Amino acid sequence: MSHTIMKFIRNSNKFLYINSYLIDDPKILEGISGAVKRKIDVKIIVGGRPYGINGDNGIHDEIKTLKDTGAEVKM
Repeated sequence: MSHTIMKFIRNSNKFLYINSYLIDDPKILEGISGAVKRKIDVKIIVGGRPYGINGDNGIHDEIKTLKDTGAEVKM
């Protein structure tokens, strides 16, 4: 299934809007980061507490990793 998602991400040429419970697959994160670098408008909505909260600042590690791609992330 990640192959299909990666194809979708690679074929985005203006915008990429994703609504998902959680995105933690390294290949998909890399694809999202690549889309941001290509100047695609990337906006993602994910669950704010998918497995509970990690870290002292109340941000789940996977959410931080997703934000590190450069995409606009909302929870």
